Amino acid sequence: MGKTLSRHNILFLDDEYLEIKDYCKKIGISVSQFIREIAITKVRESEDKNLLNFINQNCSFVDAVEQEEIEIFMESYNRDEDEFTEVTLDDILQG
Repeated sequence: MGKTLSRHNILFLDDEYLEIKDYCKKIGISVSQFIREIAITKVRESEDKNLLNFINQNCSFVDAVEQEEIEIFMESYNRDEDEFTEVTLDDILQG
């Protein structure tokens, strides 16, 4: 995303703010940086969990025959000679 910062006001109880501020002092970062890092980490973890839940609910394991085909392919695959195109999850979901 972009390099500009957006301003948002967050209200904390006094004791919460002091606890966060003291912690940030100990680790040498600003309260703002700490909140940004924690928030984006939480969002990414949640997105990863949502993707895992989607896969678990909508995708089944391959059967034994297909698994054998995959293993044969993997044994014959030559990284230096074979050319493949990387496909992202977005490519699959968007068709």
